[in-house]
Amino acid sequence: MRPYSFSFTTLDTTSPAITSTNPVNNASGVPANTGITVNFSENVIQGPGYNNITLTDDQNNPVSVTKNVSDQTLTISPVNNLRTGAPISGTITATFDCALQSSSSVQIILSAGGTSKTFYGTASGNQLTVGYVGLVYGTNYMVTIPAGSIYSTNGASNDAITWTFTTQANP
Repeated sequence: MRPYSFSFTTLDTTSPAITSTNPVNNASGVPANTGITVNFSENVIQGPGYNNITLTDDQNNPVSVTKNVSDQTLTISPVNNLRTGAPISGTITATFDCALQSSSSVQIILSAGGTSKTFYGTASGNQLTVGYVGLVYGTNYMVTIPAGSIYSTNGASNDAITWTFTTQANP
């Protein structure tokens, strides 16, 4: 009898985790031009909840955005400014410890004082990048990435992710 051998790869079922964000959780004095980026622990792609990533203005009206997932990064950017004279804008970047499935429309939600604004970002490599506009100086915001918005390149979806930061004081 001749020897026989074979190999196989098992499915990764571990959900992608955020490895870093910019601004970091509970950051204060964040400059208006600071980027919002979310980096994941592995490559991600758009998931079933991807289209639930939305952006609304301070009156809860929908805003057009672009989203992108590339490798381990999600980026969300409004197509236009939310309103004239919006005081704060920038990008959030989160770095993950693994590659994300590329996507151009991953949802992130910024909440403050009972109102929420939804932005769309890009996942690329191991980073999630989300642009934002229309935030208020000296305000604490909670960032939320809904469960199922990002996938690793191996098919595992993210759990809901949240963190907070405070925008800079009015100059």
